[in-house]
Amino acid sequence: MPQRRLTASLWQDDRGATLVFVALASSLVLGVAALGLNVALSVTTKARLQRAADAGAHAAALAILAGRPPSPDAQAVALANLGGRPARIRIEHPPHDGPFAAWAHAVRLWVEDRRPVLLARWLGGHGLTVRSSATAVVDGIEPACLIALAPEPQALQAERERLQLDGCGLIEAGKLPSFPAPPPLNPYPVPPAAAPCVPGELRVRGDLVVRSGPLPCGGIRVDRGGRLILAEGVHALAGPLTVAPGGRLETVQATLVAGGQPLAFLPGSEVVLRPPITGPTAGVAVLGAPGPSGATGRLLAGAGQWILGAVVLPGHTVQLAGNGSPCLQVIAARILVQGPTRLSHGCQGVPVRPVRAPHVRLVE
Repeated sequence: MPQRRLTASLWQDDRGATLVFVALASSLVLGVAALGLNVALSVTTKARLQRAADAGAHAAALAILAGRPPSPDAQAVALANLGGRPARIRIEHPPHDGPFAAWAHAVRLWVEDRRPVLLARWLGGHGLTVRSSATAVVDGIEPACLIALAPEPQALQAERERLQLDGCGLIEAGKLPSFPAPPPLNPYPVPPAAAPCVPGELRVRGDLVVRSGPLPCGGIRVDRGGRLILAEGVHALAGPLTVAPGGRLETVQATLVAGGQPLAFLPGSEVVLRPPITGPTAGVAVLGAPGPSGATGRLLAGAGQWILGAVVLPGHTVQLAGNGSPCLQVIAARILVQGPTRLSHGCQGVPVRPVRAPHVRLVE
């Protein structure tokens, strides 16, 4: 009986229960707090490592651009951004995988840090490894076929399925970084002063060859069945130039100086432009005024368009569709590719002045 009464009294005695509950709850609270602190520490560490990886990859790409090995610069800059804390830094030049694998002008940098974990034994584990990476590339190594000069983000508009580039690239002045400073994007001379013009408008309905002399003040229109040939030299427009469907415009060893005049090579027309090989406008098929003109250059002859050399219209908005020549460079304020167009920079024998704007950008 005494034993039974003792057992019953123990079951009914709740003294000390609060202490047991507090001990269990404290362990749970400590575990949750430790987990939260570990997560916060991981996020903070990840952000710090990412800043170091971005800075190191950018420095590595700048070294590649300057012709130096990327590793020393990348190591120094990444460590400086880590604030002196030791970390493992690994450089892949070129990256081992991904969209820039085996690309000589790309570099990937990994930064890895192992952090102690609060209550590691109780939570399981001995430490936490945090990694970050960044990839930087050097763009603009190849000469550009299209150069948009306007400082606007959409100064060059071209849908991928409409534009095919063969050995050349694109340059948009509004998207170039300020460092390193981009080179001059228009290396061509200012066109000669406008020559005196003759009154009226010229309508070409048959064959006409122009070798020299002033052009009409009211402009030129090549109608269906017309063929205009501008022979050797420089021909300065004093008014608009339009080549209608069924019309044909040719230049032979000549530069067409558009000034601030609008151009319209309409669909269904034929346009064959061959620039001079020597002289101050060598390699230039079309040359426009250097300042803003607000004019439009509609180079839309499509399959009938064969322009060799440089089209330099710094103040124009150029609409482009089609080109059959192996060498075309277009420099304009704005460029819109509006039809299937294949461009290349196979300019051997044509004194086109290559334009490059190498720059560094982070891609991932």
